[in-house]
Amino acid sequence: MKNGIPMLYWIFRWSWSLVHLIILGVFAYLVLDWALTDNHAIDALTDWLNWSESLREYLSGLVRYPWE
Repeated sequence: MKNGIPMLYWIFRWSWSLVHLIILGVFAYLVLDWALTDNHAIDALTDWLNWSESLREYLSGLVRYPWE
């Protein structure tokens, strides 16, 4: 026991944390591998920037300014 908490709890807690770190590492590797293959990251960023620009233009068209 550590501070009145059973050792089984600590084993489970550290094991669960390790499993999550492994999953996070695998996910990060997969995303990085996808991003570096055939310019997928650049294409995705360009698509997102184009979408956000079109959204900005649409929303700015909804608001009328007094000087217009």
